[in-house]
Amino acid sequence: MTNKNTPYLCGGTFFVLLLQAKRLRRKARDKYQGGTDGLNDTDVMKGLIYVVTGQAVDPYNDSFKKNTSEYKSCKYNGGTYIPFNEVSTVSSFDNAIKSKYSDTLDRMSEFTNEYLIVENSEKREWLIKALLDVIEQDVEIKDEDLFYICSNGDTISKSALFEILSIEFEPFLIGVLHYILLNRNNNTLGRSTFESWHTRQSSHSEWNFVSNIGCAVTRPITVFMMAVKKEDYNDFAEDEEEPEIIIEDATAGASTQNVTQIVNNPTIVNQYGEKNIHIDRVDTLNL
Repeated sequence: MTNKNTPYLCGGTFFVLLLQAKRLRRKARDKYQGGTDGLNDTDVMKGLIYVVTGQAVDPYNDSFKKNTSEYKSCKYNGGTYIPFNEVSTVSSFDNAIKSKYSDTLDRMSEFTNEYLIVENSEKREWLIKALLDVIEQDVEIKDEDLFYICSNGDTISKSALFEILSIEFEPFLIGVLHYILLNRNNNTLGRSTFESWHTRQSSHSEWNFVSNIGCAVTRPITVFMMAVKKEDYNDFAEDEEEPEIIIEDATAGASTQNVTQIVNNPTIVNQYGEKNIHIDRVDTLNL
């Protein structure tokens, strides 16, 4: 069934745009040894499934490769290997967004850092503008429809989307994906959009992405990555070097030898009877 609404936001068109912002392919290792750079379409799809379900998958390769290709080209709605149309998967993801948003945000952060060119600000901006362009032109998305694109879990309506000038990358992707899973279970309706975005030389050759989607969004938009969490900062702090302790001119076995010891920020405690005396700063101790 071909949908006349073009462009149409669905899982396949979303996946196509993600792939345009994918990291540059690295040289694969020896193919005779099964080497890969981990950036095939199937690798990216596995990562997206992990974002939605929280479970790593390793499906049968040949079947999954075909399913991924057909889902991308909007000829397949999903199924055993790509569970985006399963009621239980959709319900669990919806519940996670509304009650355990931080967990989903962490998984999306892992996904973007693993598969997308997050260090390229122009590429990030293009992806956001391309998705905004699709949402704006998709006439079946109502102005009052809500998207969970805020890092605190708040929603923004379609009409409000086109007034904001700064967008947080990972939460935006989560919000669009959430909308798709809840409202676009018929992925084949995006087939006409897929065909309008691609060209190929023959019926058996590969599709090449040639769309100018995103160009209609001309206002400047600042796209920034999710901030480092406080616990991550603490992890970095734990890696810092300990205060330096320097012992100068120590002579082994000489009990009368003076030793100069420099301790950064020491606290000395002397006990006399039942009372303690604290000395918070000592520059040099002569022992």
